[in-house]
Amino acid sequence: MTKENYMYFVGALVRHHRKLANMSLNELSEKSGVHIARLSGLENGKENPTISTMKHIADALNLPLNSFFDF
Repeated sequence: MTKENYMYFVGALVRHHRKLANMSLNELSEKSGVHIARLSGLENGKENPTISTMKHIADALNLPLNSFFDF
């Protein structure tokens, strides 16, 4: 899998789980401490997140970290 594919799939999973949680980008940003522009870029496959960033997002969504790596 290429880096671009990885970034797209991870972003799609973040968006999927955020929507399942009925959260807006702003709400996820506030809860996770990740800037809204970074979250938007991540969901659109433009950002290559760190594990730390993904952990903050997972915690905010009450998910295990590996939820974003099952593709």
